[in-house]
Amino acid sequence: MPIKLKAALSARRVQTLNKPGSYADGGWLELIVRDGCRKTWTLRVMVDGKRIVRGLGPYPQVSLADARALAVEYREALLAGRDPSIEAKAEREAEKAMKEAEADIPTFGQMASEVIATRRPVWSNPKHAAQWESTLTTYAFPVMGSKPGGLDHDRRRVGRAEANLDLETRDGYQDQATYGDHF
Repeated sequence: MPIKLKAALSARRVQTLNKPGSYADGGWLELIVRDGCRKTWTLRVMVDGKRIVRGLGPYPQVSLADARALAVEYREALLAGRDPSIEAKAEREAEKAMKEAEADIPTFGQMASEVIATRRPVWSNPKHAAQWESTLTTYAFPVMGSKPGGLDHDRRRVGRAEANLDLETRDGYQDQATYGDHF
């Protein structure tokens, strides 16, 4: 049972509370104090006839003003027929699925290593492979090495590479068959 206060909580009061318990601020917003130092904000609401307690975050990361604003947002969403906790769960699941999908995409560094390995036999001098590796290691890998590779991730750079390859092919420096469908 929350401890009844004569007035709503103040920022100073929230800061100095150290007695374990539940302190009501009004509007179903409560500060839960545990172990004299851990404090968290909760909001008690009714959803479909069930009393639900939702965490709003720890104090001091979530200030009194922020907790009040979050409580108002939450209550307004419920009145509009939405449940923010269900929306947040769906958003987290979508982010997780996106990360899992990106895990299947090789990184730029992995793709570059594969291209070098594929082209190594075609180069007339082993020094070319060393130059490619050195250039990529120095300039590209620190910026793009761990990012997902693939044409859709950086159209501008791919376009530049295609333009260079077209010029090289047109001017007779490279054979288009060497690159295959890499671009």
